[in-house]
Amino acid sequence: MITASARRGVTALELLLAIALVAIIATLLASGFSLFRRSVAVGAATETTLAVLAEARSRTLGSRDAASWGVHFETSRIVLYKGPAFSEGAAGNEVTALGGDVRIATIALAGGGSDVLFDRLTGATSQAGTITIEHAHDASRFRVITVLATGIASL
Repeated sequence: MITASARRGVTALELLLAIALVAIIATLLASGFSLFRRSVAVGAATETTLAVLAEARSRTLGSRDAASWGVHFETSRIVLYKGPAFSEGAAGNEVTALGGDVRIATIALAGGGSDVLFDRLTGATSQAGTITIEHAHDASRFRVITVLATGIASL
């Protein structure tokens, strides 16, 4: 007869419980990491968009190339452009892709367009409004950028 103190092996039930516990912990960690990655992706796209808006305003106020500068918004990209109106494929356009996981969900600008153009002397814009950036697979992960009539953009 084997006594309890002589037993040194692991039973199948103990092994199964240990594997199940590891699987549950791994699932919880992966889920949390996925949500974190989604928030980071939206945050990065928001910061990029704010930076492009600030650059367009700065170039306008600095009279770079003696022109007004603007930003054109599409679902998957933003375009920094020179001149009074956006022209697809223009030589000076600077395209920034948002990435496959992030998209511009709504563009609600005065006048109903998808461009923000800055005035040369003041840096103001007549296209004030909001741009909503969200995760493509999780609409609960979003940020709203507000562009004021003064041309200042913020969260």
